[in-house]
Amino acid sequence: MEFFSIIPDTRIDRNKKHRLLDIIVIAVLGTLAGCEGWVEIEDYGRNKIEWLKQFLDLSNGIPSHDTFGRVFSILSPELFQEAFWSWMNSLSEISGLSKIISIDGKYLRGSLQESRRPRSAIAIVSAWATEAGLCIGQTKSEAKKELGEKRATEDLIDKLFLEGCIVTLDANGATPRITEKIVTKKGDYMIGLKSNQKSLLRYAGKAFEGAEETGCFKTETKYHGRIEVREYYQLDINNISFGPSLEVGWKNLVKKWPHLNSFVMVKSQRQNGEIKSEETRYYISSAAGNVEEAARVVRSHWGIENSLHWVLDVVFKEDHSQVRMGHAAENLALLRRMTLNMLKKAKTPKTSFRRMRLKCGWDDQYLKEVLGAQL
Repeated sequence: MEFFSIIPDTRIDRNKKHRLLDIIVIAVLGTLAGCEGWVEIEDYGRNKIEWLKQFLDLSNGIPSHDTFGRVFSILSPELFQEAFWSWMNSLSEISGLSKIISIDGKYLRGSLQESRRPRSAIAIVSAWATEAGLCIGQTKSEAKKELGEKRATEDLIDKLFLEGCIVTLDANGATPRITEKIVTKKGDYMIGLKSNQKSLLRYAGKAFEGAEETGCFKTETKYHGRIEVREYYQLDINNISFGPSLEVGWKNLVKKWPHLNSFVMVKSQRQNGEIKSEETRYYISSAAGNVEEAARVVRSHWGIENSLHWVLDVVFKEDHSQVRMGHAAENLALLRRMTLNMLKKAKTPKTSFRRMRLKCGWDDQYLKEVLGAQL
């Protein structure tokens, strides 16, 4: 509660029937207990009012769902996130790790404003600390504006502590501005390449074609009858040479990307029964370490998809939420990420997040245990 108490209440005094801190705490606990919208949070509060009175001032009862919606629609996302940052910075799992941070965006599909324009939905760019398995920040992307996700990524990088970290991004992050921000904050990057950076992608392919010998790290995974073999190669750009026809273009690229130190190539071969497929992907990196470490960093980026975005959709039903008014969608998205972090810190083996949320709603003692795990 102390982290939320720093948020100033900007409402007009005559309209304050409920403390801002009480509204936020009930919303957090309700989301933790399985609520997916303001009506359910109000129901949770009314059913738990006697228990909540032990630590909240509820002299005017439980706020209505309209009050929850109105307050979170006008609550400054920046101030709400400051409280979130303060909490995350207090966790030893974050501050004590030499870590990999993955950054990726996700649309809130239920916030769609215009049915024929998918990008009119709100997009949230999140940062994921791989080793800790925690979301450590988010920013809203102005989806209607050009380069919205890139700008949101830059804003998020500005707020992160990156010294000694390596940041992974998909192809949307392949811009000189983003890489410059990461390196300026004493971090490194590993970024996927696609057709949005045609020149880099072309030179990466040519570099490996002309390479005499590169180190290879190989992995093999078997899952439900599917076999996947991945081969990872890393090439230091100082060991790259091109013919006269490509040399001028290469020198221009190096000037544009001054912190680029290596290319990484991943060859994937999949076999699912009789069906076989192959794929080659390329990455750019400011790090020139060993190929095994590069492979670990590349694989880690899937963590934000599987452990954050997938869980938000399946467990928290994020894409089903149609909250749109004011800042409410962005603040509710932060509530979900905040409570997911809380569940992760308290998680025990063989207990799903869905079961944990249900138990938080049913069992006050279990909820206290989950809250106690945050201390």
